Amino acid sequence: MKSKKEYDYEIGMAIRKARKRKRMNQEALADLIGVNRTTISKYESGSNPIGISAFLQICEAPGVDPAEILGGI
Repeated sequence: MKSKKEYDYEIGMAIRKARKRKRMNQEALADLIGVNRTTISKYESGSNPIGISAFLQICEAPGVDPAEILGGI
């Protein structure tokens, strides 16, 4: 079984990949969901756990299906 840190990291990496596929930088995503760029960076690195509401906002902003991000985890 994976640890919480491993899940945080994998979700962060999946968010990063989805964001880059949409050709969006961290600052643009942060502006769309009302946080600062550092918060997005911490989510993507797995150093800051992401809550479900923030996760759904991050998916909604660039139009990514949450199942797409969670599918490989």
